[in-house]
Amino acid sequence: MNQIHKLMRNIYLSAFLLLASLPATAQTPFWTENFGTGCFRGQLVSQFMSVNGAWTETATGTNDPYADIWFVSATASGTGGQNCSDNCITNSRSLHIGNAAIPLVGFGADTGSTYLTGIFCGGGICSVTNKRVESPVINCLGQNNIAVSFTYYEGGEGTDDDATMVFSADGGITWTIIDALPKTAVGPCTLPAASWVEYSVNLPASANNNANVKIGFTWTNDNDGQGADPSFAVDDIGLFNNISSGIAADIAASVSVYTDANGNI
Repeated sequence: MNQIHKLMRNIYLSAFLLLASLPATAQTPFWTENFGTGCFRGQLVSQFMSVNGAWTETATGTNDPYADIWFVSATASGTGGQNCSDNCITNSRSLHIGNAAIPLVGFGADTGSTYLTGIFCGGGICSVTNKRVESPVINCLGQNNIAVSFTYYEGGEGTDDDATMVFSADGGITWTIIDALPKTAVGPCTLPAASWVEYSVNLPASANNNANVKIGFTWTNDNDGQGADPSFAVDDIGLFNNISSGIAADIAASVSVYTDANGNI
């Protein structure tokens, strides 16, 4: 019996040491986007150039003259998980849905994560919106079991005024919904600011070892005037190859170091 105990001890110890020796970079993202710094109020996503390349906007349906707009600016500042966003105080930019300008009433564009719900449509200010924002192409060659993480918040109105996360395995030709993204609580924040929530999800297997991946977000809203701020904002996006972290989790879950009656390993 002692020999069995010694054998099991050596197996568990070896597994424990393997876990301890895994590189600290196992959780380091291989692709990131934080949208930079500076207020840049009113900067269209199509005007933003990342170190990763250009983000683009595509119409996915009808868009009224005062349709809401994808902006990259600090009017919905990225302040990290569980913190309230702010308006150009921290100057950490986010990608967000903001309002179009209404020159007739002196209302400027991109006043934060606020959107036009159609409440003024009777006066000709209609804002039906159907738009997708798309990342640059992401090279996932050599990467497998890929997870994406980011911070976000979202208000709106059910599925009428709503954001979704989408994915493309062919460079943006076809798109698949990954998650409808639950609405989030405003928390102690003052609207249209809201509390950032940390989020992660696995990408489909078609992302594995694929040099032509894109991720994106859609926003749609109608004209019924029933929605509520905030709109939708996202920041601090990272893509992770989670093979190493998955192995580490499996080992950590299965390792139980044997000790004898005297507490010796």
